[in-house]
Amino acid sequence: MNGTCSVVEDVVLADRYRQAHLKNNPDYPQFIVGQHIAILAVCVTSVDEQSQHRPECQMKGEKGKVKNES
Repeated sequence: MNGTCSVVEDVVLADRYRQAHLKNNPDYPQFIVGQHIAILAVCVTSVDEQSQHRPECQMKGEKGKVKNES
């Protein structure tokens, strides 16, 4: 897998991501809210043939369903 990762510096955008993450992971607020917890934006630009068929590399959409990206 190739891509980039960066810290989301925009406070409004970071809060939006934080709220969405908390909504989907209500049992784990300790990883989402609090001081010194950064929000990272990961942009995957490519996936090699071998990796794209691994279950953990599948892109999931609403309700955990795998998206058909082809």
